[in-house]
Amino acid sequence: METTGAVASADQGGEWGTPRPDSTIWPDQRDQLLVTVVDAARRLGISRSLLYELLACGEIESVHVGRLRRVPVESLAEYVSRLRRRDVPAGATLNQR
Repeated sequence: METTGAVASADQGGEWGTPRPDSTIWPDQRDQLLVTVVDAARRLGISRSLLYELLACGEIESVHVGRLRRVPVESLAEYVSRLRRRDVPAGATLNQR
């Protein structure tokens, strides 16, 4: 029998194969503060190469954790916000787009 998520044992009060929110094994990616370059590219729907270009020119921030390069999730949201502001003509309202 295959199960997904964490499995609660009978002595923990759950049924076998039933995920329990308080006993997850892996953190949910939505809760991560830092993601890999590959994951950041996937979230933006762009190639890894393009993401590296955006990192190199400073459009998207990255940090080093030891030898690893990670991208703060917040910097992805900021980048998308900047792109959206660029697409709106100066003085335009949402209805005028």
